[in-house]
Amino acid sequence: MTQNMHDEPLEKAIKTALKRYDFNANVEAIQGGYQNHVYKFNQGKSSYILRLTTPQIRTFSQVQGEVEWMIYLTNCGIPLSQPIPSKEGNTVEYIKTDKQNYNAVVFQYAKGKKLTYPEYLGHESLYETLGEITAKMHKASRAYQPKTKKRHTYLDNYYLNHVTTYIPKTKKNIYQVQKELMSDLEKLPKNERNFGLIHGDINIGNFHADENQVTLFDFDECQYSWYIEDIAIQLFYTIFVFGEDSKDERYPVAKTFLKAFLKGYHKYETITQKDIEKISLFLNIREIIVFVGIHKKWDFTNLNQWQKDYLKDSQGRIENKVPLYDPMKDMAAYKPYLTK
Repeated sequence: MTQNMHDEPLEKAIKTALKRYDFNANVEAIQGGYQNHVYKFNQGKSSYILRLTTPQIRTFSQVQGEVEWMIYLTNCGIPLSQPIPSKEGNTVEYIKTDKQNYNAVVFQYAKGKKLTYPEYLGHESLYETLGEITAKMHKASRAYQPKTKKRHTYLDNYYLNHVTTYIPKTKKNIYQVQKELMSDLEKLPKNERNFGLIHGDINIGNFHADENQVTLFDFDECQYSWYIEDIAIQLFYTIFVFGEDSKDERYPVAKTFLKAFLKGYHKYETITQKDIEKISLFLNIREIIVFVGIHKKWDFTNLNQWQKDYLKDSQGRIENKVPLYDPMKDMAAYKPYLTK
């Protein structure tokens, strides 16, 4: 039935979910998920993704809200891994087992392939395409009216609300920084132009590419926030692999990415210098989110050198509120794509 599976509730949930979607297949676990159980399987000539999420992580209505938005975006022409209905026509199936319950969703497997960082870095036409897709998604979000329960806001972000759960007291300076950054967020203006439902986690691991064609997936972190956060997140994941000892490489990569991205974004949506000014704050927010995720997921008894260096560098940036990159230093490069 499954490969490398030894969890009876999960085994039962997988079998039940496949049956409800009228599939009969072997599933293969996809490693790397921070909050969900994700599996790939084939049926005929097509490939699919089965995702199981516990209600403790996402309620049934929250998952419904995610999938409903994905269907809306698909109808707006956004290229993404489409959710498919079960035999009963449900977009989400609630699976009960004796020990644990799950919200099950099946998606079409995204077209294209997952890129490596060497393939991704410096790929300006791809950056531009990401800008175009992000702008189209934000434009669609402005007109979106959910039918089911709305998704959560940035205030309910799991990682930001579990800083003290996963970050040890030996690093408690981060607790105070997190409070200060959240206070800074609350001071930002919210309006229809700058605030709405965002993907919340676009990175090299959450899209497939076929030349310059991009297909998004993993909308599990979608939330109501400022649209500029969706841009800052992509910038963060483009450059976070460069340590403090490689700043000389990080800054030009950041500039190249953001310039090409904004070129694409500008084709479909407006963005102002005031928006760009907020990127540093959201880079700091993302740094904390990743830092919490690392403490939740990584095996600290078996870290490689890059991981050790990243943890040290990241903690220093967080405690001193130093963003990975300050876009204001390169504002002249971005002005052609900004609206006054």
